[in-house]
Amino acid sequence: MALYLIPTPLGAEPPDQVLAPQVLETVRTIRHFAVEQLPWARRFLDRIGHPVPAWEIGYHELSKKTKAEHLAPLLKLLGQGEHVGVISEAGSPGVADPGAGLAWICHQRNIPVVPLAGPSAVLLAVMGSGFTGQRFCFGGYLPIHPTERVGAIRKWERRSAEWDEAQFLIEAPHRNVETWKALVETLEPETRLGYALGFGREGQSLLSLPVHVWKNRPAPVKDGVPAMFGFYAG
Repeated sequence: MALYLIPTPLGAEPPDQVLAPQVLETVRTIRHFAVEQLPWARRFLDRIGHPVPAWEIGYHELSKKTKAEHLAPLLKLLGQGEHVGVISEAGSPGVADPGAGLAWICHQRNIPVVPLAGPSAVLLAVMGSGFTGQRFCFGGYLPIHPTERVGAIRKWERRSAEWDEAQFLIEAPHRNVETWKALVETLEPETRLGYALGFGREGQSLLSLPVHVWKNRPAPVKDGVPAMFGFYAG
């Protein structure tokens, strides 16, 4: 028995182009899954050629709203010696996606936790940013209220300078442009600022430049597409 954390493509690319054959073979041996979005999980398993008929696969909801007491059926399966796979909507479970809570419970119960290698928007953004990869922080979402958002940006920028640490964040796709403008208007002119737009999708793009350069350019991001943002004042 083991809990497998299963990465999935970030966009429309075929799974066999972003996941190793060994990963795909492992997933094909699992019959029970904790999933963030049922349609996404079903489509993913169909695309990798899972040998078990769809109606015989067990699916259990695992979202940010799932409470610990609702995990009992999954823990029972694991206790019976079954493997359970975690599939989030896109990317790697437990990294800006559900999965960490279930993994923690498994650690406490001495159930093996096996993370499988695959795409993560957070790590891809770090890799491509041109910032430091020795020390970085993923802060999640900025506050929605404008005043609180500006305060958070300034706080993270001070931390970046003090700790020589790159800062990365994500935003709801409908607030991409709003967030970008707040970063450009708030950060210091020499701070490096970058974006990563639409990983795994047609037209994906990634670029980092000093803030003072961005001030003279139109916003390079658009709403409605998954995006990552990062800045570095070290």
